[in-house]
Amino acid sequence: MSTRLVLVFITSAVVRHQLDCNAWIVDDNLVVNNALVALTKLHQSSFGFEEGGRLTWNLTCKCSPACDGTQPRVSIRVLLCPRDKTNKVDKAGAVQLCVSDSSQCSSLSGNLQHRYGRYLSWVVSSSIGNKGFYTSYFLNCGAYNGTGVNLHCKSHLVLLNPGGEHLSYDEIPLPAMYVVGVTIWSGILVMWLINWAAFWKYSNPLHRVLFVVPLIKAALHLILYFVWESKSRTGQHEFRTL
Repeated sequence: MSTRLVLVFITSAVVRHQLDCNAWIVDDNLVVNNALVALTKLHQSSFGFEEGGRLTWNLTCKCSPACDGTQPRVSIRVLLCPRDKTNKVDKAGAVQLCVSDSSQCSSLSGNLQHRYGRYLSWVVSSSIGNKGFYTSYFLNCGAYNGTGVNLHCKSHLVLLNPGGEHLSYDEIPLPAMYVVGVTIWSGILVMWLINWAAFWKYSNPLHRVLFVVPLIKAALHLILYFVWESKSRTGQHEFRTL
C-alpha cells in the first residue's frame, strides 16, 4: 500500500510539470491570395510583453507564374490585440475587420522589403508601449481585383521582451524557480543518503523506493530548468499556425 502511494506521488509530480508554452518563433507555410480576405492567428496563446518589448514578423512569399512581370497587390497587416479583445476579433472575422476595424487592436502595416524574381518579402516591426498580454493576427484584406494570385509564404514571428528575453513576462521567473527546486530536492536527496548510510542495517524495500522520489524530483527540475533557459535565450519553439 505504501509503495503504491509513493508511485502515485511520483506520477502526479511529473504531470504537474507538463509545459503549456506560448510561441516565440513561428515557422509555417501559408498560402496568401491577393483577391481574398483571411484572418490567421500567429500564435496559440497570448504573450506577455513588458513595456519596451518588440514584435517582428517576416513574411517571405513565392509568387505563382501568374504574377510574372507584375507586382501583386497584397495588403499585409498584423493586428496586435490585447487579450481581452481576442474574442471580439475572432467573432468579427476577416471581412468585417477589413471593411471596418472596430477591434481596438493596433494595426501594423507590412513594408515590402525586396523582390527577387518570384520571391517577395515583407516585414512588420513594432515596439510595445504598454505592458500586457497580447495576441497577434495576420490580416490579409486582399485587393478585390478579380482573379487572385496565390503566394506560397513562410512566416517568421519573433516576440521579444527587453534584454533579448524570449519568454512571456509571466514565464520569466520560471528558470530561477527551477534552480531553487533543484537545490531543495538535491539537499533532501543528500540528507536521505546520509540517513540511509547511517541506518542501512535497518532499511527495508520501502526506504529504497522513497529514495527514488527526491532523485526524480531533482532530475525533473533540472531538465525543466534547461528547457526554459534555452527558450529564454533562443526562443526556439515552433508550431503550426491555426
